[in-house]
Amino acid sequence: MIKASVIVITYNGRHHLDACFRSLEKQSVEAHETILIDNGSQDGSADFVRRNFPRVRVIESKTNLGFAGGNNLAAKEASGEVLVFLNDDTEVSPNWLERVLSPFDSDPRIAIVGCKMIDFFHRDVEVRVLCDLFGSAINDGIPRTPASHGYADVFYVPGFALAIRTAVFREVGGFDDSYFMFAEDIDLDWRVLLAGHRMVAVRDAVVYHKFGGSVPGAQIVAAEARPFRTALWKREMGERNLITTVLKNYHAWNLAWVLPSYFGIYLLELLFFLARQRPDVVRAYGRALIANLRGLRRTLRVRRGIQAMRRVPDRTIIRQTRMGSVKLLQARKTGFRIEISS
Repeated sequence: MIKASVIVITYNGRHHLDACFRSLEKQSVEAHETILIDNGSQDGSADFVRRNFPRVRVIESKTNLGFAGGNNLAAKEASGEVLVFLNDDTEVSPNWLERVLSPFDSDPRIAIVGCKMIDFFHRDVEVRVLCDLFGSAINDGIPRTPASHGYADVFYVPGFALAIRTAVFREVGGFDDSYFMFAEDIDLDWRVLLAGHRMVAVRDAVVYHKFGGSVPGAQIVAAEARPFRTALWKREMGERNLITTVLKNYHAWNLAWVLPSYFGIYLLELLFFLARQRPDVVRAYGRALIANLRGLRRTLRVRRGIQAMRRVPDRTIIRQTRMGSVKLLQARKTGFRIEISS
């Protein structure tokens, strides 16, 4: 079987680590190596893993490099043929790694493999990620379905449990360090698809995720209408990175209609929060836009490299997205009750 480097990233997540690594110890196949990347934690995470899981290789960063930078650092040190990125707030089923690696052996065109995602706290709830053509995504909770063999092509594999061929990761430039966190996974997925590779989700590779465990603000949209809660800083960083992702990855012809559509929804959001007397949210959206204007020169430089490696047209990728805006879908599902903490 293909050699895998399992990379677990943490930042002050010591309380998650025991369960995560114990589930990795119970795997039906052994990873080539398991790496903890400690993103400048101050809670003793690195020492805890060294003491309790001596076979795990620990890499410590003196500062918090974010999800993107931390995983890039670990990827440079990894020696496996496949990099398996895993959040610290996850547990995996005993055959998870075996199932995740199987597609890589079956089809050399497959570059990224995702999992069957289950809510850690409500294990009868399966989570499907809905992603639109703007790169916006929501975690949609549905009744859990029985695991079945096989896999299906997808547009988006979330970064909390993502396996990628090491050669492809390096080919497309890894995660974009400038993102820090949020949307760095969709950006990576998008570039891999543009380069002509396949991306699939395995139906019987089960990962249990504490949505919002590592980073407050992540939430599953439930079947029943209830408020959607997130944080102001997350919305600002998320919007900033989504704009950058769209600018980098679409062909110029499609940017001519995608950008106006994106900012049309953006304007609706601003009007919504103004009506809710939330000028702080409006200012956060404004800062996200200003950050993109300031970073436009770099974005255009990176964009040229991405477009140069393009092997497939945008329409091939767009067909795999959800039509319409998932932000509007989320608003409807929550009864337009969106609560953003300052």
